Amino acid sequence: MSESYEVVTDALTKHASKLSGLAGELRAALDTASQVTITGDAYGETGQEIASTLDGLGGAGQETLRAAVDALESATAGLRESVGTYDSREATEAARLGGLA
Repeated sequence: MSESYEVVTDALTKHASKLSGLAGELRAALDTASQVTITGDAYGETGQEIASTLDGLGGAGQETLRAAVDALESATAGLRESVGTYDSREATEAARLGGLA
């Protein structure tokens, strides 16, 4: 006897929507972070090194946010593609089996 499984495409679709929402939130955070810069004189002459370091950290943070957005968008697209594939195969097999009846 072979084992079987059921794919609940509605659940996958809901999960993809949640991931898309998270990507949107992170994109908004990235847009906000991209508008903020720290100038060399932000902390006066003695704080120039600190300002430079913080500006570099801000850039690294933006890259991290950008990577997270890309990953979530890729996962969302993959889930939606999987749903389409499962639904298409299900319809094809249902039609094939319906023709045998």
